[in-house]
Amino acid sequence: MEILNAVSNWFLDELISGNWLFYLQSLPRLLIAGLLEGLILAVIALAFVLIYRTTEIVNFAQGDFMALSIFVMLVLTQWIGPEMVYGVYPEGPWSMLVPWIISALLTILIMVLLSIGSDLLIFRNLAGQSPLAIVIITIALGFMIRSSLDVIVQPSAAASVPFPLAKRYNFDFGFFNINVAQIAVILAVPLLLAGVVLFLNKTKVGLAVQASSQNQMAAYYMGIPVPLLNTIVWGLAGALTACAGILFALVNTERVNSAVGLTLQGGILAYAAAIAGGFGSITGAIVTAILLGITHQMLQGAPGIPAFIGVNAPILFLLGVLIFRPDGLISQIQAKKV
Repeated sequence: MEILNAVSNWFLDELISGNWLFYLQSLPRLLIAGLLEGLILAVIALAFVLIYRTTEIVNFAQGDFMALSIFVMLVLTQWIGPEMVYGVYPEGPWSMLVPWIISALLTILIMVLLSIGSDLLIFRNLAGQSPLAIVIITIALGFMIRSSLDVIVQPSAAASVPFPLAKRYNFDFGFFNINVAQIAVILAVPLLLAGVVLFLNKTKVGLAVQASSQNQMAAYYMGIPVPLLNTIVWGLAGALTACAGILFALVNTERVNSAVGLTLQGGILAYAAAIAGGFGSITGAIVTAILLGITHQMLQGAPGIPAFIGVNAPILFLLGVLIFRPDGLISQIQAKKV
């Protein structure tokens, strides 16, 4: 009742009383911010769903791997400078571009190896254990990553990971402005998501992954190397998580810290997207992540809306989906093929 009263008071006192013009002017800015957040969440949610569909492991450390990738990127960008690449220190906004790209590629490689390592050293040895025990292990792994980051790296230092050209090339369209880093995210994420979907649906390895996710025992009998496919999926999830961390650091430098993988900016929203999208549905996770990002920014950024509604908007969205569509926005419930 308190929430309904707050929403009705806001609608009558704020929107109808004359602030509608302000909302109209803020709409493009809030949509852009929500789209950026939703696209990055979609990448994390996709990694989360891939691991679950293939291994049936609910990896609650996925968001913390994203935080780890941000700090790996931080260390590499501080180590790989223009003088290491060019031999001298050139001036100009483009001088850091090549070192930044090299750092990003190395970050992705490192996170792929760490993700594969966690599968081979931890989760593969837990085969046959109860799902609850595995979930607890993933939560513990997340705590270990966060505590290690707090000890090794100062969280505030991650603010120095921005895209080299982000501040120089800023486009102002009146009601909102957008920089080249935000444009890069808007262009890169759809290509990345499309590439993963094409890999799963158009390649032999991708089709084998889908077959294994349907029934691992039948896949064994058909001669499909299930353990190798699981390793490939963990590596792919590590690459996606690294990309999400790098892209997140581009547009959220002031909010990057060791807990980002657990907060609403990281893991919690991605888990909510995976669940609300229909647990195990790739399309559902992607669509729901984008909707969650836009909903979060629209309610959190609009004036006149009570703070508790804006902060808890993703949770309210998830509750609404679970109440009215328990199977998720795009249901994935289907009989497994044997």
